[in-house]
Amino acid sequence: MTRTPPSLPNSTVAVQSGYGGKEDFCAQPPLSGRMSYDGTSGTARPTITIGELPPNSQVAVNWLNNSTRGYVVAAVASGSDGNAVGWSLRSFRPGEQRGYQLVLSTADAADTSLGTLSPCEPPT
Repeated sequence: MTRTPPSLPNSTVAVQSGYGGKEDFCAQPPLSGRMSYDGTSGTARPTITIGELPPNSQVAVNWLNNSTRGYVVAAVASGSDGNAVGWSLRSFRPGEQRGYQLVLSTADAADTSLGTLSPCEPPT
């Protein structure tokens, strides 16, 4: 049986005055994988392929502008295997500027840090 992902709102978000560039973030241990952000069309379109997450969890994606300013830009669910379920990714807002780092955390009151993603390439 083929499972069709549900049609959910907010898989993309308008950039307006946010960051309209492209950036790839690579997971740092203990996480694996990457997250890509593309705002070049005027709509922020993130994609995620992250592993080593807590199974069956809701995960918040925190965009850091620098070492002191960060905010939640998206959320994603993990499956029973601990991998991000790509079609569950929901965007809330674009990044304000080129990302310094992403921090993944539990999307609950404990807000436990799960790991970080850093830009795969240095800024040009």
